[in-house]
Amino acid sequence: MEPKDRALYLRWNVFLSVNVYEGILRQCYPQRYFDPLEDEEMNAKLSVSVKTSAKKRVHEAFWFLENHVIKEKGDFLLSSKLSGCDIYMAMLYAWHNKKADLPKCTEITRRVATHELIQSIWKRNFHDRLDYKWHELSPS
Repeated sequence: MEPKDRALYLRWNVFLSVNVYEGILRQCYPQRYFDPLEDEEMNAKLSVSVKTSAKKRVHEAFWFLENHVIKEKGDFLLSSKLSGCDIYMAMLYAWHNKKADLPKCTEITRRVATHELIQSIWKRNFHDRLDYKWHELSPS
């Protein structure tokens, strides 16, 4: 891997970890992000607030990738070749669920999930956990 390519790979993996994965954790475990109060009703409201803001932040991060990073002609996030960055982004995007306003992220996730090296692994790990069966789509 060329130094320029390595730098981009690291940059976008860090971006995904900080902006997307962390937001997904806040959606799944909102109670970790505030000190519980004695008032259970207020805890429930805080939990909903944390989840809502996290979901918005995750979507904004994918929107940024969609509109400023993913190239029109590229098959994947960084180039025409599959990388670990694509696999990581696809997993996170699948957890975020398919969104109509993110067609490039959707297409990359489909390409990853149906890639000959990934499809069986995706099926084994996600078939029963995701509503959308990415690995059952037609490969590109």
